[in-house]
Amino acid sequence: MNLKEREQFLVELDESYSDLRKKYEIKTTLNELDKFFQIKDSFLKLNFIPGNLSFFVRSRIQEFYSSWIGYLQNLLFPSTSSLISMSEGKLFSEEEKKEIGKLVGKMMAMISKNSILTLEPNIKEEGEFIDSSVKLWKSDLNPKILVLMKKVNENWKKD
Repeated sequence: MNLKEREQFLVELDESYSDLRKKYEIKTTLNELDKFFQIKDSFLKLNFIPGNLSFFVRSRIQEFYSSWIGYLQNLLFPSTSSLISMSEGKLFSEEEKKEIGKLVGKMMAMISKNSILTLEPNIKEEGEFIDSSVKLWKSDLNPKILVLMKKVNENWKKD
């Protein structure tokens, strides 16, 4: 896809998402979704805008959270076959690990909610899911994970 096609595609995506926002009463803008969940890149890789836009957006949010859950789980339960996992897992106290567990729990609550919405679609709840995913990431998860990642990074810089 050349630059002109890419720009046109993003305009069409913005229009489709605007329609979705109205229908599902979503407060979150496409740019906000993109900032946190790289939504635009996901659509560009797909190279088309799916008919069930809500499903695709929610799936991308779920992928994002699942990725963080996998990483955080390794901090809680380091793999004995991975030096990296073992080293990072040792950095955190039991109290910090409890907090990491709470972060995982919050993300799992979002993922399981998305599964319910896939099995039992509900326009109002799907819109709320998208908004609450952004709010949770922005106000709670991102700041706390950032602290964890700075600790991990400092550890690797000194080794």
